[in-house]
Amino acid sequence: MRKAKIVCTIGPASQSPAMLHRLIESGMNAARLNFSHGTHDSHARAIAAIRQAASHQGTAIAIIQDLQGPRIRVGVVAQEGIEVKAGQTVRLRTAWPPTADDRLLPSSPPEIPVTYPRLARDLRAGARVLINDGLIELVAERISDEVIDCSVLTGGTITSHKGINLPGTTVTVPAVTEKDRDDIRFGVEQGVDYLALSFVRGPHDIATARTLLEECGARIPIIAKIERAEAVAALEDILDCADGVMIARGDLGVEMGPEAVPILQKRIIVEANRWRRLVITATQMLESMTQAARPTRAEASDVANAVFDGSDAVMLSAETAVGAYPVEAVQVMDRLIRAAEDTTEPGVTVNAHPSGGKPSPAEAISMAAVSAAGSVRANAIVAFTESGTTARLISKHRPASPLLAFTPSDAIRRQMALYWGVRPFPMSQGGPPEAWLEEAEQRLAVEQLVRPGDVIAVVSGTMAGQVGGTNMLKLHEIRSLTSAHDESPTTSQTS
Repeated sequence: MRKAKIVCTIGPASQSPAMLHRLIESGMNAARLNFSHGTHDSHARAIAAIRQAASHQGTAIAIIQDLQGPRIRVGVVAQEGIEVKAGQTVRLRTAWPPTADDRLLPSSPPEIPVTYPRLARDLRAGARVLINDGLIELVAERISDEVIDCSVLTGGTITSHKGINLPGTTVTVPAVTEKDRDDIRFGVEQGVDYLALSFVRGPHDIATARTLLEECGARIPIIAKIERAEAVAALEDILDCADGVMIARGDLGVEMGPEAVPILQKRIIVEANRWRRLVITATQMLESMTQAARPTRAEASDVANAVFDGSDAVMLSAETAVGAYPVEAVQVMDRLIRAAEDTTEPGVTVNAHPSGGKPSPAEAISMAAVSAAGSVRANAIVAFTESGTTARLISKHRPASPLLAFTPSDAIRRQMALYWGVRPFPMSQGGPPEAWLEEAEQRLAVEQLVRPGDVIAVVSGTMAGQVGGTNMLKLHEIRSLTSAHDESPTTSQTS
């Protein structure tokens, strides 16, 4: 069973029901919807299609709503773009004529519309302005109320809607924009499973999004995208309040330089695992497969290293959104992860809680379950969970045994589809722990995951419906799959 999970970005190349079925069959565990593109209607259709495909195949697929955030972009320019050369002067303008004809009028120096109205307020002379993932580099020279004159350091063709990065500049726009607020309300209505927050600068951005979710009556886990220097500086504070992080290596490399990304990737993964938070490694993992049916050797090593580093999940972006080989990209990713996992032992996280305090009962039981399962070479660890926390905590200790998690909540089951090593299953609501175990045994027998004589480690709470009530560990020998309630006389139990 593959442990690290695969996130696929859904776009024109992958949004059809037939293609979604193929992606799930090939190994997709979570679907990312990029709200920088598309409409609410198109996203609603995609969500419905993903849910239907997952239901048809009897599996749980998490849906990640990736917000646009305060993305700064080039406005509308002529279709052929604006060619700029090193040494040339260009003008960035934040106030732009409203008509299409006026937008395309030539000027000297060339004028480039920018979607961010506070650009002239935030920039200082000497600041760098990077366009299209840093392929074009400008430096600000003269700044007025609505105009920034820049010198071109690295030239190229500037086309409409390309992203703009401002390394070293503090952007004053809120991390959660009005568009993001509308999108969050839509996501709550649609029942998305995760919220990915773009251009996070610190814990206050996460608090803002969490407050809005609470106002909508929702408790959706928040993934903070680490793509700015401010987020790296505030990493521990972000991990303290976020449910997970995504290493957005594209913008992170533009902001801090490509040489910083491998080191930051390792650091962020280590810290996220220490804080028991979900961590996704993203951006350009198999980028060449947007046009080619096979990856480069460097890309294969990149995926493997993300697994070796301890990522919970790895993500495909353009490869599945607009690429020519979306299914093949997922299949290659699946093979690369399996090969990496087959050659290494799962890493065990630091046992100490990052705050220095004593572990919670759920944390202590989770640590004990992994240790006990390893000692007796248990065939599986079975976790019964109301909130998914128990499964996540066990997952963070990277058990060698398969981790099978049962929950009565469809939403929690979908969220657990993104946890490292977790295979989520549904279960009935209520009843005593003995009934849960009997139901789980029957389900595992149907799935051919256990046989008589196998030993499983069972983790649960003693009170049904009590969130955070995990307090029991049991080593259970499966005696008979037709009378699942029978227990071995040698069964041990701690609570």
